[in-house]
Amino acid sequence: MRPLATFVNSEFKRTLGKALVALTIGLSFASAGQAATVAELANEVFVSETAAVTAAANRYNPQSIAQDKEYMGAVYQCEEGHRYSVGAGKVGAGNVTVTLRTPQGCKTVALWHTHGAEHRSHKYFSDIDTRLVEQVGLPFYMADYTGSLRVFEPGDRTMTYSEARRLGLGSSNQYARGSLVTDQAGETLAVATHSHGQQAVALNH
Repeated sequence: MRPLATFVNSEFKRTLGKALVALTIGLSFASAGQAATVAELANEVFVSETAAVTAAANRYNPQSIAQDKEYMGAVYQCEEGHRYSVGAGKVGAGNVTVTLRTPQGCKTVALWHTHGAEHRSHKYFSDIDTRLVEQVGLPFYMADYTGSLRVFEPGDRTMTYSEARRLGLGSSNQYARGSLVTDQAGETLAVATHSHGQQAVALNH
């Protein structure tokens, strides 16, 4: 199997099927004939990684569901606080080709993405998602059509072949459920699924 990660001119490039992600400064490239979307840096500054991720998910998950389009970006730890970037995939494509540029003076601490419209597979981290996490060594957050916000971290458990088949995900042992994201009080967070709901709320289970 071709390795997912390669070093080219001392810059870290990562190829995942049709998705191509760069964790570097000022790098732009394309995959499979598609022009890469350069992820834009949001203006807002947040107090924590979780706050930045929930803000990104609240803003883009409703669009992702309505358009069946994936959004993806990174979370950066900067001197002024945490910030996020975002790039958009194509409608119904089930993937996103994006260039992630780490702002000067900042550090990339996490990745985040949405999973589009309702589908049985969209509540779980895909094999591409989990392989990306193991390659980059960063947590990967996912917002889905139910309003759940989950995270898959390096070393987390993936499904067995039988678990994946029972869920209709095919024959793979690289899918994962991840963990539900909680706030500082330990309450499970939910994110917006419609454009009128823009605030993360705690789910009382």
